[in-house]
Amino acid sequence: MSNTADPTQVREKVLVVTSVASMADQFLIPSFRVLQELGYEVHLACNFEKGNNCTPQRVADLKERLEGMDVTYYHVDFARNVSKLVQNYKAYKQLKAILRTHVFRMIHCTTPIGGVVTRFAARPSRRRGARVLYSAHGFHFFKGAPLKNWLLYYPVERICSRMTDVLITTNREDQALSERRMKAKRRIYIPGVGLDLSRFDPSSVDRLAKRRELGIPEHALLLLSVGELNSNKNHATVIRALARLTGEGQTYHYAVAGVGEKAEELRLLAEELGVGDRVHLLGFRTDVPALCYAADVFCFPSFREGQGMAALEAMAAGLPLITSNVHGINDYSIHGQTGYKYSPSDVEGFAEGIASLGESKTLREEMGAHNLESVKQFELSRINAMLRTVYEETAAL
Repeated sequence: MSNTADPTQVREKVLVVTSVASMADQFLIPSFRVLQELGYEVHLACNFEKGNNCTPQRVADLKERLEGMDVTYYHVDFARNVSKLVQNYKAYKQLKAILRTHVFRMIHCTTPIGGVVTRFAARPSRRRGARVLYSAHGFHFFKGAPLKNWLLYYPVERICSRMTDVLITTNREDQALSERRMKAKRRIYIPGVGLDLSRFDPSSVDRLAKRRELGIPEHALLLLSVGELNSNKNHATVIRALARLTGEGQTYHYAVAGVGEKAEELRLLAEELGVGDRVHLLGFRTDVPALCYAADVFCFPSFREGQGMAALEAMAAGLPLITSNVHGINDYSIHGQTGYKYSPSDVEGFAEGIASLGESKTLREEMGAHNLESVKQFELSRINAMLRTVYEETAAL
């Protein structure tokens, strides 16, 4: 296929499938552009109504954006909870109907549940010549994962890998496992979805004004996390660490951008530990770069991360990191260089790391400068070039 679309020819179609619309909004738009540059007609299937970690208005804006890009989209009732079998079977039937209606050259699924449902639904299409790709943005089974994850998710993924032409992993641990255990025709490593570094410009942000907007004292040390308020993101560890620093010479505040089911639980925990006035749950935000420039340290205590775009964004803003020492985070988080990293449940370790960075502005600046350089390996244009090659080679299979 030529690198540009020929308006006189009927374009081949590609279906991209993800569980929820917020995933498409946050991560998939650049890949749509890559496909369109290659001459494909792009279709998207996801749940526009439930499970999104953004506002309904943001979903409505996404639909307008897709229409402006000439991307055809479908609502499919994917559930993010694996136990909701009836709802995901409904999604399977909806997806089958889409696949019967259109002939797709490639079918690219990008989330665990959507990936399983899609690969089963796409079996007839694959027999007719469609190529199926799956981007695993973090296997649920990894070093240190609960045994139940290995018992539940690993067998399913191994079975589905036999229905996969190209399996894309986003961190080195998952890639090594896929090479040993998975049966996809091709197994490829691409380091994430790409970070648009042009979004990060410190001169565009009034740091003090942003802190005033958030209710953060001018001289306080501001810790920041960005991510859904759920069990995996583990914000409670940072709140507990913050409580251990009460009475220290430095005043610490902790801001969390995101929405989710754990919001009230986190608020009550902060109140119980006596730091309710210094924990700020900001809700869904569209100004993440500005939040990073208003902060001093980025905290990323997740139990599992395929990569962790939020931490890369913080690095692009020159922040030092305090992270957990698991999974895809280990691809870029280096203890003593990017910041510090600890076991996700090591409250004392997180407190020590926060205190160490809080005591030394010079250390924060040195680590932040390191991160500004290190994050360039994840730049969007580099990732898009890799993805473009994968699409070209997959179409030729």
